[in-house]
Amino acid sequence: PDYNSVVIAMANSLPDLHMDISEILNKISDGIAIVDSEGRNIWMNEAWDRVTGLQRDMVLGRRLADVVGDGFYDCTVTQETFKTKTTTTVNQRTITGRYLISTGMPIFDETAPAGEKRIKYIVICMRDLTELKTVEENLRQMNQENHRLQQALEEYRVIENNSGIIAESKAMREIMEFAERVARVDSTVLITGESGVGKGVMARYIHNSSPGRCDGPFVQINCGAIPPALLESELFGYESGAFTGAKREGKAGLYETAHKGTLFLDEIGEFPLELQAKLLHVLQDQTITRVGGTKARKFDVRIVAATNQNLEELVAQHKFRADLYYRLAVVPLVIPSLRERRED
Repeated sequence: PDYNSVVIAMANSLPDLHMDISEILNKISDGIAIVDSEGRNIWMNEAWDRVTGLQRDMVLGRRLADVVGDGFYDCTVTQETFKTKTTTTVNQRTITGRYLISTGMPIFDETAPAGEKRIKYIVICMRDLTELKTVEENLRQMNQENHRLQQALEEYRVIENNSGIIAESKAMREIMEFAERVARVDSTVLITGESGVGKGVMARYIHNSSPGRCDGPFVQINCGAIPPALLESELFGYESGAFTGAKREGKAGLYETAHKGTLFLDEIGEFPLELQAKLLHVLQDQTITRVGGTKARKFDVRIVAATNQNLEELVAQHKFRADLYYRLAVVPLVIPSLRERRED
């Protein structure tokens, strides 16, 4: 509000009423300051101290530009009001940590030549927004927390609706939440745990939760159930005439079949040592060469492996390549036994 206009209107309506303008302005709850034509503080009301958290004698008689320079304010409304010669509003912060909204209202010199707008005084009204700022910040933090909880709830619903896994224990819930996050990226996952804990079910859950692969094929191969002599051709395919009994047109391997999807290598600890170098090459380059072929082919396949063996011990016994182990175990996922999660 334009307090100067209010006071003038009061005086005009009550010509016989003699009032002390200072007393009137001191009754106002907002901080009021009056600045002269040189930008000096010449008067502040009593509420100014409370609103700004400062003391009037700190700035009284000083130019506001110097007050800003000393760090009492981060900016001043007077400079903008002198520039625009109109009522101007700015946001301020004081050295005491108060947030203010300040409005500068110019009063013009009536003795100035016609057409010249010469400012004689600026009346500044200052309102404390610190409490409002605090509420705003608390609301922002609450919105962030609400967003985080909504994401967590959505992840929980995905687990509940799409997993087909009975998971009542805290340990299994945490594993599934972790698996759901892992599913969003294409990192190779190594699932370990005793027989019967659900490694294959977890591998399929990761596939079904993968945004870019859930519509693609999920191909599973048990590395311990296929003789080593046949595993290479089953996994990588073969060309025509590669060996006796081979199909004339050749055959695509399981890796090739899993293009745009997931290949689940179950019982990876049984993978033949003589083929591990080739599997390592496939993981590194995402290309395969069929048995009997010379042309390398590139496919987009995500690898999930599983075993109930301790691969680190197999590495120490030179039964499993260390470089292949580290390539497979980019993201290790350990499923505890049922006796450790009886709620399930």
